[in-house]
Amino acid sequence: MDVVIPKVAVPVRNAAPLQPAAPPAPETSQDAYAVFDQRDEALIVDALKGRYIEEFVYRFCRRHRGADGKIPPECACTDVVVGLSWLGVQEAAREYKGVMVPVEKVIKKETDDSVEIMCEAIDTKSGSSRIGIASQPKKLRLRTGQLLDDEFATAKAVAKAQRNAIRPLLPVTLIKAWIAAKLKGANTLPAPTPPASAALPPAPSAPPAAMTPAPVQSMSAPTHGNGAWHPSVSQVKRVFGLAFGNNVSRKQIKELVLSICGVEDPALISSRTSYENLCAIIQRGGLPV
Repeated sequence: MDVVIPKVAVPVRNAAPLQPAAPPAPETSQDAYAVFDQRDEALIVDALKGRYIEEFVYRFCRRHRGADGKIPPECACTDVVVGLSWLGVQEAAREYKGVMVPVEKVIKKETDDSVEIMCEAIDTKSGSSRIGIASQPKKLRLRTGQLLDDEFATAKAVAKAQRNAIRPLLPVTLIKAWIAAKLKGANTLPAPTPPASAALPPAPSAPPAAMTPAPVQSMSAPTHGNGAWHPSVSQVKRVFGLAFGNNVSRKQIKELVLSICGVEDPALISSRTSYENLCAIIQRGGLPV
């Protein structure tokens, strides 16, 4: 006699739909710092090669990050980390008009693997100063894992050390206003509005017979108060960057600037033509045409 075992249907549970993995929780602010530092290196190299990308402010989101480290347009997160780029620190210091980094106080140390730069930034308005230190590997690791000599290692270390020294001297209120202005697309900080008590009373109107038409003034503002052209902070950095890349010493830079442009400080050059001639000669290792 055959024994028949009844078959009982096992209830089939509907498989839960697959959910995308949740993004990793933010670890520390070091994530943002690492991304900002990498993008600073790219800006420094671009400036050394004569390419200028006016990226003054960085925005970092741990949940949405593009291949280049930038935030995609669809990101609407409210905990985005915002900071000044290397170029933004330089430009903010220029508008602050009170920070200097003495060249004679720059100290360079080298090991077999890295270059270390220490410099001092001084706030001439308050008299306070800060020390900036940066260490840069001499080898550059490619995405393939290959190591190559980094020809810009010293220049990167100098720029980062200056950034690290200047940044703490800038007032927090200035940095916040500067970042807000740049995110809105403004070229400079808005001029402060004088208080109502300081406003001058309106001048009494002259009789109609005494009124004369005001002279027409030009609407184009000069680059500086005297109307002369002067290099920007980035263009001054380009001079020293080209010098690093072409083995031109600081003493030679001073001599070249004096002989070609008639001044000792590259920031005081008043001719665009002289500035371009200076850069061309430095690119040839300091040799004239």
